[in-house]
Amino acid sequence: MNPRKIALTLPLILFVSMSFKCDSGGSTAARSKTAELQRNYLKAVDDFGRSISVMADLKRKLGQEGRITPAEELRLTDELLKVNTAAKMIAAQGPLAPSLPTLKSSLNELSQAILAIQDTRSKSQFQAITQNLQNLLSER
Repeated sequence: MNPRKIALTLPLILFVSMSFKCDSGGSTAARSKTAELQRNYLKAVDDFGRSISVMADLKRKLGQEGRITPAEELRLTDELLKVNTAAKMIAAQGPLAPSLPTLKSSLNELSQAILAIQDTRSKSQFQAITQNLQNLLSER
């Protein structure tokens, strides 16, 4: 498994396992609703991490093919790192993460880096993935 995925999923697994061990004494409906929210949160975090990974792979491939310049690739690398770091903070903090504005800001900076790409085909590929990330954030 990719070390990045391990770093992203390990805190989530711990968070979920601890939450299921702690019985709040609430009603079954409330526990069911909480479990559903946790599942939705974990799916969104997983989808987000997968999208970042796909974008990093795409960046690497396009750089090797010469479709993006080394300067564009470097800027994308920096911005993807910021987005990934912010996503890890949210994964560690749980669904009510106070660092959500940091992630949104990092994602906006990544979008600006994508807009600077000269190759329109490459730009559109990145924009499609970024739109997926924006959609995931808007659901939260």
